[in-house]
Amino acid sequence: RFNQNNTDELFQPPFALPKGLPARHYFVFGEAISTDHIDPKDKDGCAKLYKAVQDEMNRGFDDVLHARKEDPFADTARRIAYEQLAGRAAPTFPVELLNRKKVNTT
Repeated sequence: RFNQNNTDELFQPPFALPKGLPARHYFVFGEAISTDHIDPKDKDGCAKLYKAVQDEMNRGFDDVLHARKEDPFADTARRIAYEQLAGRAAPTFPVELLNRKKVNTT
């Protein structure tokens, strides 16, 4: 606890500045990967599963990055202006841009 009487202790309150206009956040849920059939002692099986998880994660990242480029209202100022004028949330990219290819996990 801060002691005002202790002159050796200097309290500097946190200082934060707002980042500016809020950005749009993008996320996607990937393919569910079952681990029921994996024996934790099977190094080859674990390595294959790990690779499948990595591939699915990377596919999701690639899909989101690609879809973000296609978002007509990715620019914050443009999106906020549209939402103020239209009175509703700005549309985003077509959902078909996500989950473009499936990874075989078996």
